[in-house]
Amino acid sequence: EAEKKYQDIIDFQLKKDNFEKAKMAVESRPQKERTKEMIDAYNKAVNEFNAAVKKVNQRNDELNNSRSRLLNNWNSTADSFTKSHV
Repeated sequence: EAEKKYQDIIDFQLKKDNFEKAKMAVESRPQKERTKEMIDAYNKAVNEFNAAVKKVNQRNDELNNSRSRLLNNWNSTADSFTKSHV
């Protein structure tokens, strides 16, 4: 499960790091010294980061819903057990 479900989170962290490096590279230079390649790399990193944010948010929603469902099931089972045996 971790290999499948958490890969989006790992990918997000990698894209975030990539974006931050590209951002620092662009911002560390005066505007006159920025090349088209540098700006293109930054824009690509922004787009990849935004896509990763969308994926990680979807994955987090899925995982949170799953945890809530499992916890509700646990609580329901505990209530039934307590009613039957106490």
